[in-house]
Amino acid sequence: LIPAAGTTCSGAGNTGGILFSTNDGASWNRTIVRAPLFGTFLTSGTTGWACGYDRQVYHSSNGGLTWAEYNCGIDEGNLDDIWFISPTNGWVVGEGIYKLSPASAKATPQNISFGNVCIGHFPLDTVWVKNLSFYSSVAQFYISGINATDFEIISPYSTEEMLSSCDNLPIIIQFKPGSMGMKYAQLNILLNGKNIIVPLEGNAVESVLQADKYEVVLNPVACGYP
Repeated sequence: LIPAAGTTCSGAGNTGGILFSTNDGASWNRTIVRAPLFGTFLTSGTTGWACGYDRQVYHSSNGGLTWAEYNCGIDEGNLDDIWFISPTNGWVVGEGIYKLSPASAKATPQNISFGNVCIGHFPLDTVWVKNLSFYSSVAQFYISGINATDFEIISPYSTEEMLSSCDNLPIIIQFKPGSMGMKYAQLNILLNGKNIIVPLEGNAVESVLQADKYEVVLNPVACGYP
């Protein structure tokens, strides 16, 4: 398994490639990629990895006949080399050091507080869910808790969505309190075998008018702000 950089013998040019032989070099499967490659590693006679410029990480399990780009989790930078100590335990290095990890997921922010909200107002906030996997995965989500009915998922409209590799999904939450007081619930997200819990809270208040001799004074509660 050999990486290729450039289009000339000196390595000049902006493209790259991968050459894979399963018969001791008698013949080669060659694949052209978008930028130079510099590192390769074989984990079996037909399975290998390659890396290079512009976050490129490729994987083949059929002797180089086809390659899939597996760079989820590498946000930017060029890569120089790749090394494995087992088929599922490896590192790629360059402008950063990255370790192969099992599929996972993350949500940001980790909690949502709507603060003080006047009865009759329905503010929105968003939780972003990321699929940390080389493969598409189904995300499921729902709201539970003591005051679950005071919060609602208004987008997406279904209770599950398919996320592509490394894709982000916005989940829009609405706070719609039906009575005064502090409200608590949680957003539950199930993705790649991981159950993510995002606590939700909000304080429902009323705006009260107080008549004075010369003026009308609103109570000091700032509605709609934390």
